[in-house]
Amino acid sequence: MIKNIVITGTSRGIGYELVALFTDAGHNVLALSRNEVPISGLEISNCYCMPCDITSASDLNKVSEFLKNEWKHVDSLINNSGYLVNKPFSKL
Repeated sequence: MIKNIVITGTSRGIGYELVALFTDAGHNVLALSRNEVPISGLEISNCYCMPCDITSASDLNKVSEFLKNEWKHVDSLINNSGYLVNKPFSKL
């Protein structure tokens, strides 16, 4: 059964590889990243690329509109995006 999967942080590394893994298996993937160029360059028919900063309300509204209008439901969400804070834990 084909699933609708949303993955954040897809411009490189684990997120990038997850896009390849799930699209190769025939699933629909919404690839979200501040930098959409690496994924959109692959031109995968069942992969929808959208620039998205998860801290931006307007970006999240665009994602929400896509999901409501195109997919109607999401089967899986993989939160792979991260933010590097380069200081000791005690200073956070």
